[in-house]
Amino acid sequence: MIDPQFLASQSIQALDRQPDPELNQRLGLYQVFLRLYEQNRGLLDEILNLEMSGARSLRGSMFPFVQGMVLGQRAYIITNLVGSRSQTFAQPQHVWTIGRDSRRVNVPIRDRRLSRYHASIEYIAQEGFYLRDLGSSNGSFVNGELLRQHRLLADGDQVRLGSLTFTFFVTQEIQQLSELSPDVLTQVSLADTPPTMPLDPEYQDAYQDAEDVWASQEDEARDSTALGSEDTSMFMRRHP
Repeated sequence: MIDPQFLASQSIQALDRQPDPELNQRLGLYQVFLRLYEQNRGLLDEILNLEMSGARSLRGSMFPFVQGMVLGQRAYIITNLVGSRSQTFAQPQHVWTIGRDSRRVNVPIRDRRLSRYHASIEYIAQEGFYLRDLGSSNGSFVNGELLRQHRLLADGDQVRLGSLTFTFFVTQEIQQLSELSPDVLTQVSLADTPPTMPLDPEYQDAYQDAEDVWASQEDEARDSTALGSEDTSMFMRRHP
């Protein structure tokens, strides 16, 4: 095992031998890191645990999000934070509680940095979706600012609860689109037809020659059939 004191002494000797300012700066930072690590050995473990807990809680979620959606008089929450798949949560009072304790919250999320009863999102008609911290241990943040009172969430806000970070979206309007014309619908239906595979250019000439031969043979066959029909007709006229 490498002794940190030995490495520190070696770096000091290197500083005396090397006048390079960039190297001196790097070695100086290394000594600072060694001193910090010796005084706070648990700091690195805490950082690693924080990173791993966030990764485990969002496994399979490439883009964690929460979307508040309003349809008429009803409001919903759509999110992929639970079970690593997108789900819609409908709540009669329009209050969604977030935390680790599935017995106390209706949106339970497995994250060791979350409190059992961490935060809530509430929809108020004609106003919007509000985020509230419920006395959590590690706090709630919106766009990097610590949440000290309830806050109206805006479309695109970055929310962090403990080590859990997600983007919040808001949908309060539905735009009704016009009907498609029959021509467009026909084009859409034809789009499912697989395209014809292009012929390899190397065999294009041979394929064209084969088509020409086949067409010539068909023409000869038609001519022979026509001549045969004329001969038969002439024979029938001569020998009634």
